[in-house]
Amino acid sequence: MKQNFYLTVFPMEALIASQLEPAAFGTYMAIGAGKGSAEALVFIHLKEGIGPFKWNEARANCIQHKDGRPKNSFYLSIYRVLENIPTSALGSLYLVTRDGRSLELKAAAWEDFRNSIPHNWNGVGLYKELCPVLPLVVSCLKPAEFGAFMTAPDARTQVPALLYADLRIIEDLENLRGSGHIGNIYDQKTEHLRTCIEQIRARPEKVTKIVDRTYFNRFSYSLINSGIFLSRQSATLFWPMPDLQQIKEEAYDWGRSAEIL
Repeated sequence: MKQNFYLTVFPMEALIASQLEPAAFGTYMAIGAGKGSAEALVFIHLKEGIGPFKWNEARANCIQHKDGRPKNSFYLSIYRVLENIPTSALGSLYLVTRDGRSLELKAAAWEDFRNSIPHNWNGVGLYKELCPVLPLVVSCLKPAEFGAFMTAPDARTQVPALLYADLRIIEDLENLRGSGHIGNIYDQKTEHLRTCIEQIRARPEKVTKIVDRTYFNRFSYSLINSGIFLSRQSATLFWPMPDLQQIKEEAYDWGRSAEIL
């Protein structure tokens, strides 16, 4: 059986070898072999095994069971994985729902989207950091600029690499009912979110402001705006999020499971 290598980035960073193909791996990681758990996750399918990890040990141990069942998972690392995997090795990214349904996002060159994303930019971005840190952040920087700022070598709170999603912002925080299906997700943070946005707009020199230090349990795929970004200083890799019509036509069951449709 073929061996695959996966980088899980949310809610846990890990490098995992598996004989399961991406969709089956997502199901296994979300609900477990005994179907006793239910956990959404985000992972990236690696094109090849590159970096300072024990690839040969994984290949030797990620083999079929004696009864012919595939090896579901063999962990190579659970620490500082993202920063040590070359961008060239990163393939499709998968958004997995709590019941194990996966949506594949194919990697793209950011340069092809630079002039059209984000849509309807109004001077403030809302970003959910996914790996290796987890805060929800508002910023006056556009997505790629935000990632470059956070990974700059001279940044006071620099990280070597950052994976994050740009989120949809509700302009009228007084009218959550008129915001469609995402309004209820913000209702517990409305006043604080408004204050953070006002601070960013009032102080141009303050380019970022933390809204929530983890935003772990309430993060929803329905909040994702343009897609998922990976930044390493000025280099950006991008996984575009399909629009609602495309999800309806190509991934309806996933969209229902993710509470997007």
